[in-house]
Amino acid sequence: MKASYLSTTEIAKYRDTVALLPFGSFEQHGPYLPLLTDTAIAEGLAERIEQRLPKEVMLFPALWTGASREHRGFPGTLSLPAELLIQQLQELFTWLEASGWRKGVVYNAHGGNIHLAAVACEEYSRPHQLRVKSMYAYTAKVKAVAKQQFGVSDTHAGSTEASLLFTLRPDLAPAVAELPNDHPVVTAGALAYKETREIAENGVLHPFPTVEINREKGGILADCMIEEAARVIREW
Repeated sequence: MKASYLSTTEIAKYRDTVALLPFGSFEQHGPYLPLLTDTAIAEGLAERIEQRLPKEVMLFPALWTGASREHRGFPGTLSLPAELLIQQLQELFTWLEASGWRKGVVYNAHGGNIHLAAVACEEYSRPHQLRVKSMYAYTAKVKAVAKQQFGVSDTHAGSTEASLLFTLRPDLAPAVAELPNDHPVVTAGALAYKETREIAENGVLHPFPTVEINREKGGILADCMIEEAARVIREW
């Protein structure tokens, strides 16, 4: 079920479902991908998860503000401090609990949100009746599939995100199979202590000179991500 299109009377009948909150960001994704890439991916996957589990899931609107301080200096990027995002998530949990929900999943597609989402969910769940799980869309299994399909498991604005985004949102897809990447880099976790501009001038964190747009591969990856999330929700 989709919460956005239900009345308050209608939604009250489905409080035994798992509340699904897509979580993304609004940040630069290089010269070609939109600022809303992470949010669009989280939302697109969450919609397909809800289609897979229509009786088990209540899909709420995507949260588009994230922790993106590493992308400072790129026009259009918007970010909030981690402590404020934790507060925002927990405030939403409070309202969900007051509405009668007892289980929820924050489905996150932005690496900068991983730790804060985990803290928000774990710290809220212990003393409250609402128990919330934090799930990062790129699980170990998903990363293995991404590496098999694209030759790299974790990129920012690279082939993985481009192919996944344009698979989920074909209306945004350019009429090309590749995009040039003028500054191929290997990050190896450097974003934990550096800003993106220190690593790549164009904001693309991808080790190859081209960014592949392959919707067939993107579909394989999306199917894996949806199945992984559905498994977690079923268990939950």
